[in-house]
Amino acid sequence: MTVGSGVTLIGLTANHNRNGLNIDCNCHGIARDSDFSYNDQRGVSLSWEGQWTVENSTVGHNGGTGIYAGPLIYNLTLRDNRVSDNLVDGIRLQNQDDGATISGNEVSRNGGDGIHVDTSDSHITDNTTRGNGGTGIWVRESVDTSFGPAYLIADNISQGNGEYGIRACIDPNFSPQCLPGMIDGGGNVAGGNQLTPQCINIICLDAVPPPQPTLTRASR
Repeated sequence: MTVGSGVTLIGLTANHNRNGLNIDCNCHGIARDSDFSYNDQRGVSLSWEGQWTVENSTVGHNGGTGIYAGPLIYNLTLRDNRVSDNLVDGIRLQNQDDGATISGNEVSRNGGDGIHVDTSDSHITDNTTRGNGGTGIWVRESVDTSFGPAYLIADNISQGNGEYGIRACIDPNFSPQCLPGMIDGGGNVAGGNQLTPQCINIICLDAVPPPQPTLTRASR
């Protein structure tokens, strides 16, 4: 489905398309309480400049990334979405999607990273990433260390992912460095991720494993 500017989409179901929701204009709008699943490529695809909010929606089982933002999607808000079982990343911000808010999302079992933010200053808070094939939350700034304070990473849970729990790297000019400098707002939790340390340049508390069921003997 392709839409124009200034729209509010509520209760939309977009399944079995090329992309579930395709935004290809310099425009703005809101999509909420909707289902963008089982599409051939992306669940939500945002291109060109614009401002969009996607909230309280289900984005799952798509053939590419669940929610994808191309360059220059300013002040993007992704809030309280359920993003799971997509073939590539769960959520990906590609480049210069500055001023983004990624908050309260449940991102699980995606083939790549759970949340991947590339050179797009963002506030990434209160998300849960579990069982993704790559890193749970990977935030990367490739221009300069001066952009580090524009990022906030706080109150996220990252468990059982195929690489790191949370990785926050500043690598100017695409160097192989992984420098600190992003704001660690605290409250981040990680555990059971395949690579160590569980978090890079972010302090993470150890995730508490879920309680095991109590075994009882059947009476004879």
